[in-house]
Amino acid sequence: MHRLAFVTTVVLLSVAAAGCGDGDESSAEVTTTTVESIELPKTVAQVRSGVLRLEVETCDGLAQGTGMLVGPRLIATVEHVVVGASQIVVKQRGANVGTATVIGHDPDRDLALLRTPRGIDGHVFRFARRTPRLGEEVAALGYPLGLPLTVTRGIVSGLNRTLDVDGVRRTRLVQTDAAVNFGNSGGPLLSAKSGEVIGLVDAAARDGEGLAFAVTAKTARPLIEAWAAAPQPVALERCQPESAPPASSASEVYEGYFSSVDRLEVCYADDQGAVCTALPSGKGVSLEPGRGATYLGIVEGSDQGGPAMPLGTSFTTPGGTITCDSSYRGIRCLDDTTGAYFVLGDYRGYLNNGSGDKRF
Repeated sequence: MHRLAFVTTVVLLSVAAAGCGDGDESSAEVTTTTVESIELPKTVAQVRSGVLRLEVETCDGLAQGTGMLVGPRLIATVEHVVVGASQIVVKQRGANVGTATVIGHDPDRDLALLRTPRGIDGHVFRFARRTPRLGEEVAALGYPLGLPLTVTRGIVSGLNRTLDVDGVRRTRLVQTDAAVNFGNSGGPLLSAKSGEVIGLVDAAARDGEGLAFAVTAKTARPLIEAWAAAPQPVALERCQPESAPPASSASEVYEGYFSSVDRLEVCYADDQGAVCTALPSGKGVSLEPGRGATYLGIVEGSDQGGPAMPLGTSFTTPGGTITCDSSYRGIRCLDDTTGAYFVLGDYRGYLNNGSGDKRF
């Protein structure tokens, strides 16, 4: 049995590439494929304004996923994107359009409905009331790996799938070979021809190719409609302030470029301290011995590569006072002499100059 992983910033997925073939033995089949392929760009142009990026902060780290408008103030997504959220930021076309709260969730079916304080202009999706057709051309829309809106195409490759995901038995899933990655979770799986939502992207096989799964519209629609009519609010988590990483006894000294273990942060260390940048946002921070941590804003030309720091290891800069360590949350660096530090992860950071945590 394939081991599955969710599709968020904290979700681990593999990319599946869809192939195309051609031939002229069946003109009817060729004509059908061509018509649907031509209609897909038109469908994407019509619906893209309703596909939203969700940036979720939790007490344990960060998550990123996708949501879709189902009403002016209502966003449908999958539950694992927003579970344990302390803040949910909604973005449209790269711009922050506000925050959201959860007004309905079902962990067993992996569905959630969010509500925003103000309306969002954009395409309002409708759920298909029919059963998807095996072999039907579909498209997955979302924000994988922090990229802008991304569209991948595939077909419905299986129906009524049952899978065990983290000990939860999920039924009536749609299987597709459309490629999905970190951040696609909660995004719409559309009929390429009609633009109807036939599912919400949910999970994929870690050790397989071309195996992704979506919660069906038939499962999602009644829950979404019930929560919209009778909200069941879920309180945001309250988190303790970020604490400084403990001083390390690491004796290894490192200079030059390096990356976090998940390669979402790139840093440069020398005897002047450490400068790190989050990818793909470009947000940068620095830490200089005795001078504290500084937020640098967007840092240009900071995408140079470097070896990934192994999980659970740390090092000091050549000056000997700054210790950096890496985890799946990102990079953390501490000035051992002053206690100043920064924590830099994808889309979020903390810095402390001795006067309390500051989030950016």
